[in-house]
Amino acid sequence: MMLARLRLGWVPVLLCLTGFVHAGAALNDEQDDVDESQLLTGTLGDRPVVMSLSQDEGDEVYGRYFALADRRDVALEGTLKGTTLTLREGPESRTGRPLITLKATDEGWEGSWRDRQGTTRALRLITSAPPPAAGDDAWWQRLRERHPYDYLRMHDVALVADETQSFMGYSLQWLRDPISGLRMFQVVSGYPAERQAQINSLLRARLYNEVISYHECLVSDRFEGGEFEQQVEPKLLTASLLSADIFTSYDCGGAHPDFGSSPINLDVTRLRTLGLEDLLWIGSGKPFHFVDVDSRGERIDSGVSFDTFSDYRIRVFAPWLVATLSAAWPQEMDAPQEESECDYRSAAIWQFPCWYLTPQGIWFGPAFPRVLRACEGPSWSVVPWNIVRQHPGGLSLDLPTD
Repeated sequence: MMLARLRLGWVPVLLCLTGFVHAGAALNDEQDDVDESQLLTGTLGDRPVVMSLSQDEGDEVYGRYFALADRRDVALEGTLKGTTLTLREGPESRTGRPLITLKATDEGWEGSWRDRQGTTRALRLITSAPPPAAGDDAWWQRLRERHPYDYLRMHDVALVADETQSFMGYSLQWLRDPISGLRMFQVVSGYPAERQAQINSLLRARLYNEVISYHECLVSDRFEGGEFEQQVEPKLLTASLLSADIFTSYDCGGAHPDFGSSPINLDVTRLRTLGLEDLLWIGSGKPFHFVDVDSRGERIDSGVSFDTFSDYRIRVFAPWLVATLSAAWPQEMDAPQEESECDYRSAAIWQFPCWYLTPQGIWFGPAFPRVLRACEGPSWSVVPWNIVRQHPGGLSLDLPTD
């Protein structure tokens, strides 16, 4: 049985366009985002398992599997010689890794799993695809079609209700994924019922995308284990706007651990992700709506090229933002007294900032080189709403009062 050629299943998403690469999923209509790995289901001993395998240009094979009992990935790497597939579990740095030996059959693979103590279990796998499930919304349908491995892991795992919270006159219910521990809130009162249900669907989709990111990070075969921690904090809820910060710290096998924000900014009335230019426009002509990935993690056509977007941000927006912050926060934007202190005067760090909405205005987070990452996330860098109103964006929005 042939294996699909290796390809990357998930398209990296740039968070706030700062260079912080998120492992998360962008479910879209591009063929490159379809996972063409071979999906297998079966049993390891008496444990049901799901496996995904891909073959490199040579005879090298990569993949992962999880047992339904815990749904946590185990990395696999090995070789395919004729009809014999040999795989080792876990990262190369680990000694005594369990060995999987399989022979191709008409329906899939059969063989054995053996650990370093010599314990052996039968392994039987068949090629399969998850059938459609009644009640799946569009997000689950796309996940099943494009990434069935993740669909099988996540689909029947119920989110756990955590604490409730009152925020700006809205009632929130926090939900937690029991496998990753990642959380997201749902709005349980404050909006009309139909709109509230649609908002919550978007928020759950974002949580599920983050859960996929978590598993992608932890299964890295480049080193021993991974780390992925995340905090979600609502920042603004109004009749027309919803904004929350998602801050992630992760170590997925790269040269260094990393961290960054990936806020949610929603136009509640239109039920779509806001671009900054929807709210704030400093340029000439008609404001454009530039959003590369929407609130469900789907790629969208923004109707403007990245070159046009980038040119506006570099030549027009960033210098304006430096001047505006300098006027509003002169002490914080002043030249640092010590060489080791943070310098916020350069327009280069404000070209593609993170941003979210607060009752006081739009908060902006600069993007520094890695050596100065500790300078990111200042608490003070807010452009007040009275200034934002002087430069209206492309949408007519009911903005908070100062």
